[in-house]
Amino acid sequence: MKIVIAILLAGSGTAWPQVAVSSASLGPQSLAALLEEAKDRNPEILSAKKAWEVQKDRVLPAWTWQDPTLGYGYERLPSPVGYTGMTMYSVSQKIPFPGKLSAESGMKYHEAQIAYQKYLAVQLDVLTQVKLVYHQLFYLQQSSKLLRREAMVLEGVARAAEALVASGRARADEPLLAELRSKEIGNDAYEKERQIPVEEASLNALLSRPPGTEHSLAPPADLDRPTPPTERLESLAREKNPHFLESMHLIHHADVGHRLGLLAFAPDFEFNYQAQEMGGKVSPFYTGLNLSIPLWAWKQSANLDAARRHEEEAQAGFQAALNNLLKDVRSRKIVLETQQRLALSYSRELLPLARSAFDISLKNYETGRESFARFSDSFERLLKIELGYDDRLRREGDERALLEKAVGADLGEIKP
Repeated sequence: MKIVIAILLAGSGTAWPQVAVSSASLGPQSLAALLEEAKDRNPEILSAKKAWEVQKDRVLPAWTWQDPTLGYGYERLPSPVGYTGMTMYSVSQKIPFPGKLSAESGMKYHEAQIAYQKYLAVQLDVLTQVKLVYHQLFYLQQSSKLLRREAMVLEGVARAAEALVASGRARADEPLLAELRSKEIGNDAYEKERQIPVEEASLNALLSRPPGTEHSLAPPADLDRPTPPTERLESLAREKNPHFLESMHLIHHADVGHRLGLLAFAPDFEFNYQAQEMGGKVSPFYTGLNLSIPLWAWKQSANLDAARRHEEEAQAGFQAALNNLLKDVRSRKIVLETQQRLALSYSRELLPLARSAFDISLKNYETGRESFARFSDSFERLLKIELGYDDRLRREGDERALLEKAVGADLGEIKP
């Protein structure tokens, strides 16, 4: 395989990092390694993380008073001896009504928490996509190898059929039928092989790898992985699922917004202090406290009504998120256990039986004790079960990934 040193993005002038793009040189890569790489490199995840950090940095400034206003002036005053200079100093500070700043900072805090959950949701969505592409790519790699192997088996059967025809123990068309089926299976293998670069392109985009990177994948985990009880999954989903937690912070955000709407009716303050300097002597001449009264109450009333409706919206959104969460966890668990049970049935029951039947049928055909039609039936049954087993493994992996997305956590890391 060629090792690509750097690839220039067409029309952008941006070069990819210099990396070896044949993963075969790195050895088979596990799903866990691919997920960690996606966390570090996927641009959607990195963008969402920066958006959260932006909101987080806005919390502290919301606590702070406005900057004070400092004043300086100089005035020449007439006097009996000419003119006397007078210097004026002033300072003023706006002071919001107690509770307003804490409410505003509370709004910013929950906005930051909402952005954080959005970041986790993007990360969870990208990691789920990596899992789905990984399972599909591994399935294509395995099934294409399987088809190539079975096509070679039929090639050998075709040669054996020629010998049987020569000895008069088989029909003349049997070698041709075996050769024909071998070519058909070869075409099926070719079709799956051509789908592999498509899935690799998807994986490269998710991992931000250079286009054309090839992947050697380690096998997925064993099927004998117990699924936690439904109640445990639902409880954990309430703690981990970012969409559900986002709806909770939206409620808190709306609650603080309602409190801020009530405080909008309270007056703000402004402290003023002025002093003058004349003849080298500084003396204060004005100290005052002003009130900013919200006289036009319809403005505050409209904002308060909007805050109340926002609370109702957040409550409804929370209930919808909870309903969807419980539905997803329960339904995904049922589908996962179904696929897991079927995959185990293929592994422990169907495959051993089909392989034994095929081995017997092949020996009987080679010795002329069985017709080509019966041998063909056993071959097709074995091929169907082998491909079905690979597909069940893919489905089991996909459903596990979707259940983990609903819960918001890796099932293998969940403690009883």
